[in-house]
Amino acid sequence: MPRYAAVLLLAALYLGLVVTRFDSEDGKRLQAVAGVLRHQIEPCLPSIEQLHHLAGVCWQRWPRRPVDDLHLRLTTDSRLQGLNIAVAEEEGQVHLRGIVPSDEVRRCIIELASHTVGISNVIDELAVVQSASMTIPESSPSSPP
Repeated sequence: MPRYAAVLLLAALYLGLVVTRFDSEDGKRLQAVAGVLRHQIEPCLPSIEQLHHLAGVCWQRWPRRPVDDLHLRLTTDSRLQGLNIAVAEEEGQVHLRGIVPSDEVRRCIIELASHTVGISNVIDELAVVQSASMTIPESSPSSPP
């Protein structure tokens, strides 16, 4: 506890110098206070490994909505790269909207959604548009009446 009191006192002194618009001669004093403050604070700081662990624990325990989990799954799935799929939650249902290149991709997206924890009802509003490389039947020229 005395160490924290010393740190708080040094921080207050540091802020006091900054707030009072110290003169250029006070720069050396400010540098000395900052050095003492740094030596007091550094031992109290957690290591980088502890910070990484803490960040991971916070990420796992942070409350997330099932829709957010589904959006993360859709954006990180390598099979769905480059697709823009909108995920919306309306009245307890998840709506999937967007354009997909095939029925296989459509089924993959619906499967991901239906197997996401917390999602029970999936409304499929995905449009399947065949790629441009497929041949489109030509219409016959119409004759003038």
